[in-house]
Amino acid sequence: MGERIAVVGATGYTGSLVVAELRRRDVEVVPVGRLAPAVMVDALDGCRAVISCVGSFVDSGEAVVTAAIAAGLPYVDTSAEFPFLQRIFDRHDGPARQAGVAVVPGMAFYSAPADLASALAARALGRPPDTVEIAYHLSGARPSRGTLRTNLRRIGEPCFVRESGQLVARRIGDDARAGRFQNGTVARWPGGEVLTVPRHTGAGSVGVFLAMPNVVAAAFRCPGVTAFLQRVGRVVVGQARGGPTPAVRQRARFTIVAEARAGGAAARCVVEGHDLYGLTAAACVEAAQGLGVVLDGPSGALAPAEAFDPAAFLDALSAYLTWHVQLIGKDQT
Repeated sequence: MGERIAVVGATGYTGSLVVAELRRRDVEVVPVGRLAPAVMVDALDGCRAVISCVGSFVDSGEAVVTAAIAAGLPYVDTSAEFPFLQRIFDRHDGPARQAGVAVVPGMAFYSAPADLASALAARALGRPPDTVEIAYHLSGARPSRGTLRTNLRRIGEPCFVRESGQLVARRIGDDARAGRFQNGTVARWPGGEVLTVPRHTGAGSVGVFLAMPNVVAAAFRCPGVTAFLQRVGRVVVGQARGGPTPAVRQRARFTIVAEARAGGAAARCVVEGHDLYGLTAAACVEAAQGLGVVLDGPSGALAPAEAFDPAAFLDALSAYLTWHVQLIGKDQT
């Protein structure tokens, strides 16, 4: 297998950061356009892994997954779109297993660090958690135009949570409450972690929250307001490309808290860092390189914590984040 890595969507904002990260690591980049799967398979010849940055993944992502599996190559992507992630686990797990290929979607800021942190919190708990809750707090973060387009679509869709082993539809902004941070509140946010975290923790209930003012949470819960935001947003954002400058990215800060609970016992993993997009690029490249050199590793559609050792992978991203685990409650029984 060659020492090259294919990047689909290499000319987009996030794709260009992935390409830069690969070149920084002296990895040869094979840019691949949005081709039919059969043609894409030929374009992937000689590569050792595929990184997809095609967003919107709901519209264009599955063709890349199909081509990667057909070419027998490990696959990772920058997706954070719940419907796409659900399709990957429902439709592509079997074919990937049969081909002996690892397919790891959601290796981006929204999904991978929280999934890995959830695994570490559950590990510290010492037994399968009943519930895992994840909360995000952002400061100074500015989205790319592509992220804005994706989020405009998301605010009109259900916000799924996992309750007692079942996916249940809620709304973005539901269940606003005091957050796991010093100030403000958190409310429901559509996260792919409700699909990935139960796979390696056994948690029956998983929810994702985002820090936001109460007025914003209330607006998200109002269909009339979200429909208006979508109409205006589509006009303002259009099909423009681009995103935050390097200086703006460096100023962006985040905190992710993953809390695992079982009975009266609880453990928490806190991840803090900066530069959401730089982190996404580094995570995808780290994942693609890791999967590309493992001959007998796990196959199928995998959560990040199923494909990689959580602590080692987070440590590999130390240029962008730090993490720690703490026990915050003990079972009294």
